[in-house]
Amino acid sequence: MLGSDYPLSLLYSTRNLLKKLVDAQTLQPTVNIVGQTAIIHDTAVRLDEIGGMFRSLSDEIAELEREITLGLCDTHPSFQLDLSVMLSDEPNNTLIDFFFGDIPRNGFVGCGDRVIDVFLTHERFRGRYLIDTGDGRFSYNPAACTDLMLRFAQLDALLFASGHISCGPPPRGPEVAALHLRNSPGGDIRNVKIIQGMVCLVGGYNKTTHQVRNTPSYTTITELTDPQTEELKVMFRFPPNALVPYLLREWLLYRPLRVLIARVLGMDELAHRLRYLVFPGFYKPLESQDFSDMLRASTMNHLGYEIGLHDWRQIESNFVQTFCEGAVQESAEPAHFAQRGQTAKTGLRHYNRTRNYPNGVAIQVIQAHLQSSQFWQDLTGKSPRPVPSTTPRSP
Repeated sequence: MLGSDYPLSLLYSTRNLLKKLVDAQTLQPTVNIVGQTAIIHDTAVRLDEIGGMFRSLSDEIAELEREITLGLCDTHPSFQLDLSVMLSDEPNNTLIDFFFGDIPRNGFVGCGDRVIDVFLTHERFRGRYLIDTGDGRFSYNPAACTDLMLRFAQLDALLFASGHISCGPPPRGPEVAALHLRNSPGGDIRNVKIIQGMVCLVGGYNKTTHQVRNTPSYTTITELTDPQTEELKVMFRFPPNALVPYLLREWLLYRPLRVLIARVLGMDELAHRLRYLVFPGFYKPLESQDFSDMLRASTMNHLGYEIGLHDWRQIESNFVQTFCEGAVQESAEPAHFAQRGQTAKTGLRHYNRTRNYPNGVAIQVIQAHLQSSQFWQDLTGKSPRPVPSTTPRSP
């Protein structure tokens, strides 16, 4: 009855007003910045500790990858990816199952199959996990396969923690849970894209409904990101160069193997998540609390104290506000729209289309988000900032 009597927008506005009134009474400052240290709940977090944590996580990821591959990831040709030239993408391609690894000129087509072949035939793996019976079926060791899948899930947790502390302003838990590697049959558009030759995680979040939205088209981004409407917020996050090879190896080399093992084990729902989600989980789909627990485990392991998703957002935000000093430029509406007698929304929707960028997004917006990621990486001293390659790959 209530829903039929009042517009949904009025209900949202009323709820948000009540929430703000409650927040004004209950929310108190939780972070105190002293020099290069953030103090939260009596825990002191230094900037240089964040950079140290990233480097320690990188070492942990590399060591786990060696354990999973029995050392072959460092030496065997099937585990090597050529990242010396610029990657390309079709960011507006909405075909089901598409992702940047399917583009032939990137040189990644078939690389996952070669890794599967190594796990089937190499002397270090032969008979350990899977045996090809020659009739399109596999015999398998259930305990060993399950153990391998759990190790890959552990690798996912480390990659998540490393990316969460290094890409700049961090995403909310629901954003992370909804990240898609490929366009899904359900209509979700992939969040992993290549922009200016760099890996980019494109996220969307609706502050009004507190829901993630993987919009099938970016043609209305300028309208939806109007701060007055509090509609969909679209964010571009760029991982640092030191993390990118680990992410690409997981997505391109190991993910097809994980999908195959899940299907062999009869875990079809897991196989679907592995095919499409960036962080698929193992026994169940991952939720915000799962990611917060992952971050707490990593911070305890590398810093000696636990920090969850919410507190990390507070720490990062306060550090950036304290030290940015105008280092990150706000994106302004380009004058060329006005010179053509257009609004930015019209110009981006109907004229500013290119195969290199998502439709409906001004390049200035992406550059500003890239600056934000770079500033945080420079501030914490993690690793070289993401820099686009200048060498195009041959068609």
